[in-house]
Amino acid sequence: MNITLKSWMEYKELVTNYYIENDFSNATIRRCEKFFIYCSKYFNIKPILTEQEIHDYYSLDFQNIDLRNYFTFLNKIIYYDKNNEFPNTICKFWNIKEQLPDEFRKIIDNYIQIESTETTETTKKAHTIRGETISGETFFTYIHHLGKDNLVNITIDDVLSLFLNEKQEVVYSASFCKNIKAVLRANLKADNIKTKEIKKIISFLPALTSHRKNIQYLEDWEVKNIHDCLLDEKSNLLKRDRAIGLIILFYGIRGCDVENLHLNSIDWEKETISFIQQKTGIENFLKFNNAVGNAIYDYIKNERPHGHSKMLFLRSYKPYNPILSTYGICESIMKTCNIRQKVGDRQGFHLFRYKLASQMLGKNIPIPIISSILGHSNPHSTEFYLSTDLIHLKECGLDISIFSKPGKKGNI
Repeated sequence: MNITLKSWMEYKELVTNYYIENDFSNATIRRCEKFFIYCSKYFNIKPILTEQEIHDYYSLDFQNIDLRNYFTFLNKIIYYDKNNEFPNTICKFWNIKEQLPDEFRKIIDNYIQIESTETTETTKKAHTIRGETISGETFFTYIHHLGKDNLVNITIDDVLSLFLNEKQEVVYSASFCKNIKAVLRANLKADNIKTKEIKKIISFLPALTSHRKNIQYLEDWEVKNIHDCLLDEKSNLLKRDRAIGLIILFYGIRGCDVENLHLNSIDWEKETISFIQQKTGIENFLKFNNAVGNAIYDYIKNERPHGHSKMLFLRSYKPYNPILSTYGICESIMKTCNIRQKVGDRQGFHLFRYKLASQMLGKNIPIPIISSILGHSNPHSTEFYLSTDLIHLKECGLDISIFSKPGKKGNI
């Protein structure tokens, strides 16, 4: 895709008008115009640029994580050029696969095809494949920048240099390394790639260990504050946030499943919520109580924008797209309740699931039932929640009363 200054400014008008016509916020429109106007200066360097050159020039000027938000606009015109229409997704991630050498691009394509057509019990979800694909593209883009364009020339030093900085400190996580391995291992099933070279690259990857931090849990007084705040119609919370908070507080539904709820997920006559769990693919039915039912009804009737989407929960600002994350909603609830506002305090609705599990364990409810309520396909997944069951953990404590107190005569 070759772009001149004239075509670049034409794309600016196209993308800007797209945002205006779809009622995006003024802030988004201003960011879009700012991006295109700034990048227009690169045509003083070369009269004709590719999208990759614009990307590289802009990356040199602004080396920070917010780049991906601005590359949304660049991705829009790339998609438009190929499909003659704008995508209905955010398109934050830079599409780098097309810039890779043939062999590297083939590895990514093989992985996507193999994992997308697998029909086993361990079939990966689309979002998992997307995440692992991005890690694979990142890995091979780095290798390509080192001047390598095939597997044979890749050395162990090339691979390790990605994971270590100048101080020999690890800069990428174990999950990132795991994603790369997933992409490579899938290619062991492919016929168009030399498996010997794939195994070599896998052996070069560092053996990183994932470390799970100590679990923070909700205390009883925090749960009471949240409960009272969510039921208080005079609080500053949006009706949407109250409904979402109550659903997760009472039922421990995953945030991703709340995001995917449709209007027809609610059966008002049977007073149930039904949905397909994103992680397990299992359908779940929940009988909602008066508090949850009233909160959902109040949101739909008095706050939810009408006629924009069949999804239940929408953004509170134009263009009223479906919500993509519930983390910010939980932050808002925590802030309104004035809890967990210190640096390092864990937030997020997963805390609600831990608390619900520990409360049920404290009442001696069998683990298989808890597993069913939390939506675990494997009962062993629930065992991790035992670490927040303080009632039974205290029973495991040793009685130290038989030991002498410090300072007494005869102590060692």
